[in-house]
Amino acid sequence: MRKLSLSLLAVVIAAALALFDTTPATAAYKTVCERGSSTSSGRCYKQMSSVVKRVKVVDAVPLINRSSRKATFHCAFSSSVTREVTLGGSVSVSASAEASLMKIASASVSTTYTLDAHVTMSATQAKEAGGSVVLRPGQKVVCQRIYSHVTFSVRPYTYSGTTIRWGTTKSVTVPSSLGVRLVD
Repeated sequence: MRKLSLSLLAVVIAAALALFDTTPATAAYKTVCERGSSTSSGRCYKQMSSVVKRVKVVDAVPLINRSSRKATFHCAFSSSVTREVTLGGSVSVSASAEASLMKIASASVSTTYTLDAHVTMSATQAKEAGGSVVLRPGQKVVCQRIYSHVTFSVRPYTYSGTTIRWGTTKSVTVPSSLGVRLVD
């Protein structure tokens, strides 16, 4: 009887520990593969971390009303900004790799968050997005040109028959949109 209660206690403890396990389930992470020249070879990208949405400031211009009257300020930028899907922080990826990484990113973000492999913003788009602001005397705001993107890490690997060759885990950046925001 005592031996049975210890076994039962061990089962209860194991079940309780399973409830408090905070390690992320890797089943939620996606793997996308591209077929190679034969059906038994190809390249895959295994997602190794959650997708995180971020906003990065590209340019910032302070707008300060130093006059004694209200004044209207316009926010516009003269150069364009281009962002592409990158692997490892700075290397642009091939079209086939880009499609695979976009699939991983799209599967992991909400449907209201649109992703774009190539986002470009011209000065006129920046002006429309930023618009104008009326500042009282002494008031100031900062006009920021921003782009939204998602980041996650992947580990690429190739397979041929039963042989798998793992690459190093790399960070992936997938652009979402470009815009302008005012910060006071």
